[in-house]
Amino acid sequence: MGPPVLVLSRGHDQVTGLPISIPPRELASLIAAHDQMQVIGLDVDGVLAPIVEHADLAQLLPGISEVLQELAVLTPTAVISGRALGDLDRLYRFPQQVEVIGSHGLESRLHPDVQLNPEEEDLLRQLRIVAQQAAEQAGSGAWCEHKPASVVLHTRRASPQSSEVAITVLLEQVAALQGAHLKRGHEVVELMARPTSKAAAMADLRERHGAHCMVFFGDDLTDEEVFETFGANDISVRIGDGHTSARYHLTDPVEVYETLCHLRELLSTQSSTYQSEP
Repeated sequence: MGPPVLVLSRGHDQVTGLPISIPPRELASLIAAHDQMQVIGLDVDGVLAPIVEHADLAQLLPGISEVLQELAVLTPTAVISGRALGDLDRLYRFPQQVEVIGSHGLESRLHPDVQLNPEEEDLLRQLRIVAQQAAEQAGSGAWCEHKPASVVLHTRRASPQSSEVAITVLLEQVAALQGAHLKRGHEVVELMARPTSKAAAMADLRERHGAHCMVFFGDDLTDEEVFETFGANDISVRIGDGHTSARYHLTDPVEVYETLCHLRELLSTQSSTYQSEP
C-alpha cells in the first residue's frame, strides 16, 4: 500500500487534522495571488508582538510598524485586538494608514467613543466588582484591566491552582448577571457589558471595502470567532500551537513579520506592473 493521499479541506491536513504549516514566502505568494480586493487583518499580542508576562510590557517586533505602514498603502490593513483603543495607541502607536480596532471590535479610530446606556453601565459596575473579587481570590499576580465596556481578569502571573478556583466562582457569578457576556483567552477572562467580536469587526471591514478575500492572522481563542466565519476564498492563519479552525499555521510573530515583508514586495511589484500597463 502506498503513502496516504493528502486531501485538503479548508486547508487542513486530513491525515493529521491540523492546519497546514506553510513557509512565510509561500503564504505571502498565496495571499498576493488573489487578483481581487483583499483586506489584511491581524491580532496584535502573540501575532505582531510576542506574548509577555504583563500586558504593559508588550512591544511590537522591530520593523513591524514600518512594514504595516507600507502594506496599508497597497491594500486595506487593520489590526483588531482585544486591547482597549487607548492602550493600542499608547503602547504601539500604529501608523495612521493602518485601521486600528480595539475591544474586540467595539472601538476604532473611526468610532473612538463608546457610550453605554444606563443598564449597561450598571452591569459593568457589577462585573468590575466580581472581577476584582476573583483577582483577590486568585492571589498575587492576578489583576484587572478596565475597558470602556468590559473588565478583564489576568491570571498569567498568578498561581494556576488558585486561579482555577477563582475563575470557577467568577463564571458562576457572571452566569447569574442578565446581559453579561464572557470571552476566554490565554490566561484571561473578559467580562463584557455589551457583546462584540472580532468576527463582526472583520465582517464590517469586508463590507466597507467590498473585499472578495479576507486574510486574518490570530493566535487566541477570540480569533477563532473570525476563523469559523471565513469562507472558501478567505485565508485564516493561526500563530502558535493549539486547536484551531484556521486554514494555515505559522510558528511565531517572527514568521508573521517575514510573511508581511514578502507580501509587501509582491503587492508593490503588482502595483508597479499595473501602473506601467498602457
